[in-house]
Amino acid sequence: MCGILFFLPKTSLLLPHLIIFWFLGIVMLFAAWIGCWAVLFTGSQPRGLFDFVLGCTRWQTRMNAWYFGLTDRYPPFGLD
Repeated sequence: MCGILFFLPKTSLLLPHLIIFWFLGIVMLFAAWIGCWAVLFTGSQPRGLFDFVLGCTRWQTRMNAWYFGLTDRYPPFGLD
């Protein structure tokens, strides 16, 4: 019971991130899929697609690290 009460306030604070990242996650899946086809046909991935997918992955990692208590710094809104 104590573990559930620990994560409840954090979930409400992380809700804006989760809403925005839900949409970005869908776009990230399409960007990764397009990047895979670009690598298949051209031999290299476009830098913009790579930077976008990398930024989304970093943002997701920062959210998870804060949520699970690995860092005290609230995750910023951004892909950098």
